[in-house]
Amino acid sequence: MRKIFRYLAAIAAALALMPFIAVIADVIYEPEDAFYRAHSAECVYTGRSFSANGAAIAMKAPNSSTKAGELKNGDEVYITYTCLYKGSYWGFTESLPAWINMADLLQVYDYISFEQDHQSEFYSYSGSYDEIEKAGSALLWPWPGADKHYSVLRDIGSEKDFIGTAYKDENSREWGFVSYLYGRHNAWICMSDPMNEALPAFLPSPAPVKWIADAGYKDIAESRSPITGGNINIAMIAGCVGAVVASAAVIIKKFFKPAR
Repeated sequence: MRKIFRYLAAIAAALALMPFIAVIADVIYEPEDAFYRAHSAECVYTGRSFSANGAAIAMKAPNSSTKAGELKNGDEVYITYTCLYKGSYWGFTESLPAWINMADLLQVYDYISFEQDHQSEFYSYSGSYDEIEKAGSALLWPWPGADKHYSVLRDIGSEKDFIGTAYKDENSREWGFVSYLYGRHNAWICMSDPMNEALPAFLPSPAPVKWIADAGYKDIAESRSPITGGNINIAMIAGCVGAVVASAAVIIKKFFKPAR
């Protein structure tokens, strides 16, 4: 019986490490785009929504003259990666798929914008989960005070400790930030009243603003680095898989000791 238990424990321990691979693979997802693959080392993950500021022409690549689509004024698009090419910033969207000059887009207000505006008011949450436990579900908001929620997190049950950062609004309602839970991420929950759809919209969607690139971009046109084609991230995945296999081997070796 003890030997069987060791077998089961070793298998369980090895399987417990498998989600790590899935998380890594999700975090470093790369688009199947030729230009991106050729210059992935110079591209920066952005992952935010933008609005067309007038007509925005989408190109097959920043260095291409081939038109791949067009956005009308006000059309929203999700930009996954951005890069700098010949002094201009370009953003890649999977929806076309194509590259758009970032000068033709405006940044849509989101949870990152809210953090930038209110970070000094954030604190570590140590409050109660009683209201969520009573409701069993919670509305997900893009930021506290938004004019509407965008989803519902159901069947939370007795799940706790998934709130790290908190914010208190002018009416003393407490909000908690969900970085990840049940496949949902980067959302806010009103901890004081989790299922109230009629919460006051004290911060309705602000108008889109000009996007400002962070420092650190390297101009692809001036870069002399070799084409990587995404090999850096492939190597990272291989390293993570190797680490998991090695860890599993250590665990198995520890449990599978030959009988004497």
